[in-house]
Amino acid sequence: MPPIPISEAQYGSAKYGSVNRKDITDSNSGQKMSLQFLKVNFQDKSGKVIRPVFEGPEVTFPRGITKEDYKVKGLCVYDVSNEDVRQMIESTAHTQKRGWVRKVDVNLEIDIEEKTATSKDGELSVHESPDGDVGFSVSEEEVLIVYGQKKAGSSVWLQVKTRGTKGHFQQIHDLVSEVIFEKKDDLKLSSKETVSEIQNMMKHPIYFPKNKETGEYDDSKNPSSFPMFLYYKDSTQENFADIVMPGSKDKLMPSDLEGVSFSGYPVYDFSRYLVSADRINPQTKIVSFVITRIEKIERMSLQQETINRLGVDDTQLKKNLAILKEARKNAQQSPASQGSTLPKREESSIPTEESGADDDDIDAILNGGSGSDDVEIQPDSEFPEVPGLDD
Repeated sequence: MPPIPISEAQYGSAKYGSVNRKDITDSNSGQKMSLQFLKVNFQDKSGKVIRPVFEGPEVTFPRGITKEDYKVKGLCVYDVSNEDVRQMIESTAHTQKRGWVRKVDVNLEIDIEEKTATSKDGELSVHESPDGDVGFSVSEEEVLIVYGQKKAGSSVWLQVKTRGTKGHFQQIHDLVSEVIFEKKDDLKLSSKETVSEIQNMMKHPIYFPKNKETGEYDDSKNPSSFPMFLYYKDSTQENFADIVMPGSKDKLMPSDLEGVSFSGYPVYDFSRYLVSADRINPQTKIVSFVITRIEKIERMSLQQETINRLGVDDTQLKKNLAILKEARKNAQQSPASQGSTLPKREESSIPTEESGADDDDIDAILNGGSGSDDVEIQPDSEFPEVPGLDD
């Protein structure tokens, strides 16, 4: 059965599968740990039990993928101008709006998990601060979450936030959280009193860039993550995700995608979760990938913007190169260098007068640095990678 596009998935509910416990020893620290992995299935709205494997929209791996020991992964960048991509990765934390409302203007409701507020009459103004400017407005039907209170002058103000938008990743995690809460005693989470507590333990896989000065989300940059590709070893062979290109019968190896940029359509498996006492780490893997585009990675100087701003002064450049060439010649002929081993150049970056290749050598000198992408990097998983866990 082909994977269902994640944008068309009718999740229904998650179903408890099995728990696999493994005692391992951290190869770096020598610390012994007991890990527990939950496997789940889904039941769609028709009642059919399915494996939670869904095809996502097109994404890009601008630096390719790497294989290190027991993991194959890469930096993935999500183009949120693609609505299907945005709907897949969006999160409440990224989309929630916050502000203040007058207590007299709202109806309050309190249940075991949260306090909420709705407008008493028509559109409700939400202020940036108590008695401050209006930041945004919500309809009479929209429910706001109340998480603070403050008195300003004669008025009591409530600190509120919208519910935000849940993308497909978060919707799936919320369904799994309900299963974990139902089986919390089996999973050694008896102290958790609400589903919300379980949801808050679930690690969202996407990093949304923030402005380092203001701490606000910087939506001018695309989100990113470091997804894992399926990979494990058995006694006879290595097994990894099915990576193919339309029109080609060859199955690509992870090594084929090292050092190249590529885009395509991934298939995600959401069936496995690492559950500990204080956090839940989704073990989502890409199990298949159809490649639409492969390109060489263009290496740019770390200071490329400065280079572009300064431009090229041909006269000064030729003077610099001539002095540099003379300095290297003198260094090679100096007594201190006789008998010593100097680094050998495979091919000089400095042009000879006979070469007539000034332009080529300018590029060689100015573009000799390491690559730098305008992408924020998400830290790797907080859990150790352990041999054999995917067996």
